[in-house]
Amino acid sequence: MLWSVSRFYTWGPHTVSGTEGFVADNTEQCNSCHHELSGFTEGHHDIGCTACHLGDASAKDKQQAHAGIIPIPGNLSDASRTCSTSGCHTGIDYRVQHSIMNTMSGVIAINRLVFGENHHGTFIADSLTQSPADNHNRDLCASCHLGAEKKELGPIQQESRGGGCLACHLNYTKAKSSEHFAKKIDANKQVSKFHPTISLQVSNDHCFGCHSRSGRISTSYEGWHETRLEKEAMPDTGSYRLLDDERVFRYVAEDIHHAKGLACIDCHGSLEVMGDGQTHAFQQEAELSQCVDCHFAQANHRTKPYDSLQYDTKTIIRLRQLDTQNKRFVQGIRGQDLTNVYIENNHAYLVGKINQQKYSLSPPAQTCQAPVHADVTCNACHTQWAPQCIDCHTSYDPKAPGFDLLAQKDISGRWNEDLGPFLADFPSLGVRESNGKREIITFVPGMIITLDQSGYTKLPDDVTHQRLFAPIVAHTISATGRDCKTCHANPNALGYGRGEFQKNPDNPKSPWTFISEYENWAHDSLPQDAWIGFLDLPKKRAVTHDDTRPFTVIEQQRILEVGRCLQCHSDHSKAMRLALDDFVKAKELRTPACLGTQSE
Repeated sequence: MLWSVSRFYTWGPHTVSGTEGFVADNTEQCNSCHHELSGFTEGHHDIGCTACHLGDASAKDKQQAHAGIIPIPGNLSDASRTCSTSGCHTGIDYRVQHSIMNTMSGVIAINRLVFGENHHGTFIADSLTQSPADNHNRDLCASCHLGAEKKELGPIQQESRGGGCLACHLNYTKAKSSEHFAKKIDANKQVSKFHPTISLQVSNDHCFGCHSRSGRISTSYEGWHETRLEKEAMPDTGSYRLLDDERVFRYVAEDIHHAKGLACIDCHGSLEVMGDGQTHAFQQEAELSQCVDCHFAQANHRTKPYDSLQYDTKTIIRLRQLDTQNKRFVQGIRGQDLTNVYIENNHAYLVGKINQQKYSLSPPAQTCQAPVHADVTCNACHTQWAPQCIDCHTSYDPKAPGFDLLAQKDISGRWNEDLGPFLADFPSLGVRESNGKREIITFVPGMIITLDQSGYTKLPDDVTHQRLFAPIVAHTISATGRDCKTCHANPNALGYGRGEFQKNPDNPKSPWTFISEYENWAHDSLPQDAWIGFLDLPKKRAVTHDDTRPFTVIEQQRILEVGRCLQCHSDHSKAMRLALDDFVKAKELRTPACLGTQSE
């Protein structure tokens, strides 16, 4: 059940528009020093200093006034006393504390699965133990959650992590940012005239710090694929990019939504990012935004007039200054009210939350709506590429200097990851079966890994070899989608790995054989990049999520049967159009040449 936002999110009463100047409560003495501050948005410009920073507002002495002050309010450790106090954003700290962006529950669960530890249930990053799996998380991953403290003043940048409310809502103009960095070396420490803005302008840069890691969705969305190059070897062309952490990326292809100027928050709303009040085990449980929220057959979607929306939803729409006349706002397929998607004059539109641009929305193509594709997700066809790594060797060195990202302290001992090649290619396809629904979705190697825990557990033979594929939403959508052959006649799409099919005339039941591009992995005799064997099933667990799986042998045969037709018939030929509508009838019309039984 989706919890109502209004249960957790209440806007304060202070909403005076038309100025960025600072109007403090007359009882506050703060403005005797800070009276020239600017940079405040409508909702914050008249609430005074102590509403956020605490301290003693009645004191005229600096030391007394700053007693108990919170210089950087908005971290989750103090949000209940600052952002989320009564009269402001009441209850928002509860939502964020329980959001997947803070708990990292899915990351923790999958890591424990790989290490052979208990991975069932929900988890929270702040409660990581010192088990091998949790220690590995502390070493490499634990800084990427909203509960991580922002301890230094300054704007959100590529290497920023955590910060609670500030992670998304803190904004510096160029002038404020320049002044901030100048003051770092300014011995005079004069009182700043600029206050950073706390606003709804959540740019892609706010997401980048954490989401350029792991699944790399921030970089992939912009079209960049990580390489193994050192910065000294980076070609001096516009096709390569050096990040602040010195990782080198190569341009492949950007997501069509990025090319059109859409920001992350144009699709992902507050109930996803800030939580809905429930604790979810995995990201897909918290996801609300779906492609069909914007790309739909109009008659099949629910809408509401502005006056019927919840108070907080209307407040956000008003703060974004969206004209509401003659508009019916769309309700997402999973029940959430959308603040920037609406029907006007019998046509669907989206307004960018950052750029304010109005976009005309198109319904799905006829091919997408064909009955045979009813369980094929949009991502399965429209993902251009996904980042992939097909080899990893992880081990623990107890003597190497390390750093505990959760405790923020130096330690002895470190996990090392030796990685294989990074690839940018079509993802593999597989199945998710959940709540009685079957979907074909995209997968990449979650880890094809040799895990050596012996340095941590002191057990000399504590080494395992695993091949686990993970579902991914790569955020590399194209408008046209992949052609039929890249699904039905592509070995990597079916999970066999890269290579080619060759005709096998000696076996009518299996007219193709598969020749792999990669040698077999010694630990399971499958090609290095494969998920499953050709027309075979995995011999042991092959997925990171319990509700997912590769195609069964029967499903593989059906997909390849269409692939055989595509060797002669183009995507839009009469034969393939008929196959979309009635594949059984199309099969009945096959000739001896189609079946490979024509005599010489």
